[in-house]
Amino acid sequence: MGLPITHFPPSGGIVNRTPTLLLLLALAALSACTSQPLLQQQASVLDVSADLEKIRAASDLPGMACMAVRNGKLVGFGVAGVRSVRTKEKIEIDDPFHMGSCTKAMTSTLAAVLIEQGKLSWGTTIADGLPKLAKDFHPRFHDVTIEMLLRHQGGIADYGNPEFSGMSGFKKITALNLTPVAQRRKIASIVLKGAPAKPIGEGMEYSNNGYMTAAAILEKITSRSWDELIVAEVFKPMGLKSAAIGSPPGEHHPVGHEKKGDKWQALDLGPGGRLPECLSPAGLVHMNLRDWATFVTQHIQGHKGSDKGLMSSMSFRRLHTDTGKSGYVAGWGVGNRTWAKGEIWTHSGSDGTWFSVVWAAPKLDLVLLAVSNSGTGAEACDQAVVNLLKGLKIL
Repeated sequence: MGLPITHFPPSGGIVNRTPTLLLLLALAALSACTSQPLLQQQASVLDVSADLEKIRAASDLPGMACMAVRNGKLVGFGVAGVRSVRTKEKIEIDDPFHMGSCTKAMTSTLAAVLIEQGKLSWGTTIADGLPKLAKDFHPRFHDVTIEMLLRHQGGIADYGNPEFSGMSGFKKITALNLTPVAQRRKIASIVLKGAPAKPIGEGMEYSNNGYMTAAAILEKITSRSWDELIVAEVFKPMGLKSAAIGSPPGEHHPVGHEKKGDKWQALDLGPGGRLPECLSPAGLVHMNLRDWATFVTQHIQGHKGSDKGLMSSMSFRRLHTDTGKSGYVAGWGVGNRTWAKGEIWTHSGSDGTWFSVVWAAPKLDLVLLAVSNSGTGAEACDQAVVNLLKGLKIL
């Protein structure tokens, strides 16, 4: 049936959700690009808020939002529920949401920008980027390139290392009171000591640790933190004014939720939410849906030949090309759909208290986004996207 909707949680592991037949026939994404920071609005915009409220209520979620953008124009949107079950403030369309692992496409974009600037190349290896640390790495990791890391082909596992595995490993690292930059280097020094989990450059081993290693290389080469780089080289040039690192600020913004028994609990967990700040390159960005659509839209425009965006069309296309036939490129799951008239890009993300999903179909010039301020919003977000497609008469 093709590429499933795949949820890649920043906390590690892979959860494949077999999508409904309806969704497989339906989902689409992306628009012809605009370099404007805010998307233009079509004269007639579909408001699916009433339908979204039914979806939200049926799934018992705190809040949801969705958006469709085509040819660089807002063509559909919906909001439902509350920012916080504590304050009861209503969700608004320009509210920021946590992107989770959809951040990976942004880190990959940053790497491509720095490559165009001549700071490094697609062939820059771990040994090139982290020479002092690399002497203690397993020899087979020395030749892993930045591109392999972004495509999850570096053989770096998130689990199974006795010194650093999953959230228990992060707790040990955060207890050291290091900066996020130093934490990423420390994690790399641990997880790269042992043998690769898979043959280098073959297949896919989904790895948040791999993205932190990629960020550590960018930081070492530029002498700037990933936090500085992503803002200066991606967010500002693209006009993503709502984009920032960590969870949205709680006051008058949505907050993440988790279920306690049969009740939702609103969480205010600080800048990183429930995950450590060193994970930012793998999944800790937030922004509103307009800005997210602008980011994805520029990817489509570049993919289709425009050199007027953040970087050249060649660089955009390289990010989207599945050279290893693994079903994953640099920050995107890829496949083909009849409804999309060809290729689609998709990703989802969650830290357990938020959920986000994007579908992009370049040939349709369409972007579809859906989010929830709860970690259990996956199926509801799928339904929201299907509903948008029906309303736009694409399905």
